[in-house]
This record gives sequence, structure tokens and C-alpha cells, in this order.
Amino acid sequence: MKIKGSSKAIKPAHIGLAFIISLVICLILRFYHSIKLIDAETGFYSSKNFTVPLFYIVLAAACLFMLIGAFLSANNRKLEPEKALTRNKPLGAVSIILSVCFFTESLQSVLTALYSRANSVYVTDVSYFAQSMKNGYIPNILVSVFAVISAAYFIIFAANCLKKECRIASRKIFALMPIGWALMKLVSLFVKQISFLRVSDLFLEIAAMIFTAIFLLSAAQCVSGVYSDVAQWRITGVGLPAALLLTVLNFPKLCLTLFGGDEHIVSGYPVNYSEFLLGIFIIVLVVSLNRKEEKSDPETGSDEL
Repeated sequence: MKIKGSSKAIKPAHIGLAFIISLVICLILRFYHSIKLIDAETGFYSSKNFTVPLFYIVLAAACLFMLIGAFLSANNRKLEPEKALTRNKPLGAVSIILSVCFFTESLQSVLTALYSRANSVYVTDVSYFAQSMKNGYIPNILVSVFAVISAAYFIIFAANCLKKECRIASRKIFALMPIGWALMKLVSLFVKQISFLRVSDLFLEIAAMIFTAIFLLSAAQCVSGVYSDVAQWRITGVGLPAALLLTVLNFPKLCLTLFGGDEHIVSGYPVNYSEFLLGIFIIVLVVSLNRKEEKSDPETGSDEL
């Protein structure tokens, strides 16, 4: 029995509605937790109430519904990436800003790597590579390298979106660079010598990077035309959970930063503008790739949505 695409009842609108509702609920709860419940020094919950499990239940249920819903939905239409991206000014604008954020992150990662190296004590009987991995020096250097190349890719992506005719499919190798960035970010998170489960920001960032890496791979396949029919459903099913996690993780921090609430931001986990803009980029790309095709009126010959 075919399971993939077996349900006509689950429509893209239902998945989009689940994303919006869960985003609103989780943002409200995350703001509350950041101000009232999370210790800014340790990242642990200093106190808990029913809103803590509610937050994680809503987040997990929404991600699961979007993932399974997109897989089962028979309403997934065939994607036409280059047609959808041509003259796509919103996506082009977001891509340009995202490239600037990636370039900035590359500089920050280099500084973080140098700081970790300068403040680490190297033991002679342990290999230099192992110690450099453990203290985060090598992972952060690799994050910086992939961030620079990713910035270049998003500039190329933006240029193609703003052209009269998109030719992004020819940039197959460049399309893999953001995936490398996400994977190196994931490695840099895992080498941190703290509890992954107890530090809320770290746990959410790890989950976000896992979804983001899978989405970037799926997007690269669809945009480049490499097994795009296999990866098609993941654009929505993995992309929206990734955008949900990235937005919930960074938008409250952004607001606290802008409105003078820095004391509520967990030490060592400031707002990451690359991740936040990447969440917006994912939303715009998902909407662009899934928008309805223009239909021609047989009588007038005009196009209508």
C-alpha cells in the first residue's frame, strides 16, 4: 500500500494554519519563559509551571503534524523552482540580507574560535586535533568557512531571483554550502560541555539545526533538479518545522535586545541573525514554491491567479 501522498484530506492550507497557530502560541510562551522562568546566567529553568511542558508539547506536536502531514498529503503539486523564483523580489531581498548576516557570522565564528584556542590548556599526551575539536576551535573555523561560501551562494541566489530568467539550477555545488554550515553548527553545539537537555536554548538550537540541515538539502535538490520529486514533500514538511524552531528561538531574543531586555537573554546565547533571517527565508521560499500556477483565461488570453 502506498503511504506517501495517500491522503487527500490533508491540504497545504491545513499545514500552513498549524504553523501559524503553533508559532503564535510558542512565541507567547517563549517570551514568558525568557522573562519569568529561565535563569539568564545558566540557561536552566529557575522555576517551572504548566506552561513549560505545554510549550514543548505544542512545539513537538506542531512539528510532527507538519512533517507527517506533508508526507501523507496527496495535494503536493509538482514544483517548478526556476519559474517560481524568477522575478521573486521578496525572496531576492531576503536572500541579500541573509548573505550579509552569514558574512557577519563568519567573522564572529573566527573570533569565537580564536578565543576558545587562547583560553584552552592543551595536554601533551592528547592529540592536538582532538583537543581542538573538544574546545570548539576547529568546528568554529569550519562554521566560518562555510558561512562565507554560503553568503556567496545567497548573493547568487538573490541575483537569480531578481533576473528575468532564473538559472539557479546550474549552481549545484554552491547549493551544498549552506548544508555544510548547518552541519558544522551542529557539531559546534555538540562539543559544548553542558547539558543539552537542561539548557533550553541549546536544546532548541540543536533541534533547529537538524531540521534546517535536512531542509537545506531538500531545497538544494529541488532547486538543482537532483531527485527533486523525492525531496519535494520535505520542502514543506521539514522546512516549516525548521522555520518554527528558528523563529521561536531567536525572535524573542531580538525583541528583548531591541527593547532593552538584555538581562533576560541567556549568557552565551544572543540572538543569531543568520538563523533568524534563515527562518524568514524558509517561509518565503516555501510559500513561493507552493504558490498556485497562473491559469490562462481561454477567452481573453489573460492570466489570472
